[in-house]
Amino acid sequence: MAQIDLSWTAPDSGSGGSPDTYEIYRAAGTKNASEIFNSGSPSTNKIGDVNYGTNSYDDQSVSYGTTYSYTVVTKNSAGYGPAATAATAKA
Repeated sequence: MAQIDLSWTAPDSGSGGSPDTYEIYRAAGTKNASEIFNSGSPSTNKIGDVNYGTNSYDDQSVSYGTTYSYTVVTKNSAGYGPAATAATAKA
């Protein structure tokens, strides 16, 4: 089974307060963050979420030889933060 391990650095909390969760989004191919998160239906690209303070996610639903692009978005009661710069990996 192929797997891609993701990790990130926590953002500054800023004026919107601390995030409650991180949402992880993925798209096949090489894409930028707005293409992944802000596309017509971002929920179709969402592959998981983790509690704030957990700065990693293991994507176990990838296919060997396929390139994927990922972005992480913070979320709290005020809504979504900006999408992180996209990262690309090949399984």
